[in-house]
Amino acid sequence: MRGKYIVAHNRDRDFYQLASAIAEVNALECLVTDYYVGSQPFSLSRLAHRSSHMISPERVRALPSTVALQALRGPIDKLGFDTIHAVNRRIGREVRAQARRCPGVDLLLYSTYAREAFEDPALAEREKNLFMFHPHPTLINEILAPDVSEWGIGVSGLKEETSIAHRIAVLDAELSQADRVLCASALTKRSVVRAGVPEERVHITPYGIARPTPVYQDTRSIDGPLKFLFVGQAIHRKGVHHLLAAWRRERPGDAELTMICSRSQDGLLDDLPPGVTVKSGLSSIELWTEYCRAHCFVLPSLVEGFGLVLLEALSAGCYTIFSDNTGFADLGIPESVGLQFRSGDTEALGSTLTKVGELFSGGSVDHANIQEMSALFSASGFRERVRKCLAA
Repeated sequence: MRGKYIVAHNRDRDFYQLASAIAEVNALECLVTDYYVGSQPFSLSRLAHRSSHMISPERVRALPSTVALQALRGPIDKLGFDTIHAVNRRIGREVRAQARRCPGVDLLLYSTYAREAFEDPALAEREKNLFMFHPHPTLINEILAPDVSEWGIGVSGLKEETSIAHRIAVLDAELSQADRVLCASALTKRSVVRAGVPEERVHITPYGIARPTPVYQDTRSIDGPLKFLFVGQAIHRKGVHHLLAAWRRERPGDAELTMICSRSQDGLLDDLPPGVTVKSGLSSIELWTEYCRAHCFVLPSLVEGFGLVLLEALSAGCYTIFSDNTGFADLGIPESVGLQFRSGDTEALGSTLTKVGELFSGGSVDHANIQEMSALFSASGFRERVRKCLAA
């Protein structure tokens, strides 16, 4: 690491772990974001979680105007205005302004917030590091489009992921200027190289467990039905349609599948097979309770930047089923902890559900051992990997 860095993102992206990696060694010049507790002349109770014990409010440049914009996002977007793009650009301009005021400070910016600073001639000598939290739309389209054609669903999801031209233009501009690109998964790295960035500039820094969780308590039923859990948006790229189709064909006995979804798209939850329950609007405590009572967590994503929910499930002792397009595919997860299947292969997913049912029937799953193994994937480990990458 050369010196100090400016970090930027909207909301509490990755629970502030990227900025914390720098702050931990006293190298954070500032974090530019929309809202942070103690960094603006007002407070909002609904955003009381927007802080980290590792980052002082004095090191944060908050932008109240972006909070107002996001509060009005619904009606504004209906007028054809891309609110999030406007928020990102305001954050980007503030990064540029802060960098101009701080000679010699380098940049460690999340994708979509970096263009203004990266393209500024006045900052040409600064080191430009880009953290890609999501795969590039070119590869996303190559993965999702054939699936949409085969299944006849997911058109709006595909458009949302790949067809917003002005956002893609920003990302391509950032990648063209970046000295180094950090990615959380091999899939994201593959997408960046596919977009034309030389492979030697692209590095994988897998996430660690970041969400603060209560003390682990195993509340799983021994005699009741096997409980499966999905957490995430019910959108096409998450592979929800593959999961429901596989469940309909190869549900393990009287097993139950709980799907905790923040939103649904393309009618993916309109026709649920037996044994499936959908929940939404859970508190953090309620979500943790669901993790601790589930025997097996499933993430069948077609496209995933990493899949932090997999780490959360691991920390709650859940056995896991995950596709090869998630970050878990890079970590060498042993069969005692989880099973991988080929993304988009419904038959393979069904067979994996069946195999997991057999593992549990045979008493081959040790939830305590799984929970203990989660310590190998800590947030501190992620922060250390980021620093090593910057120092290389």
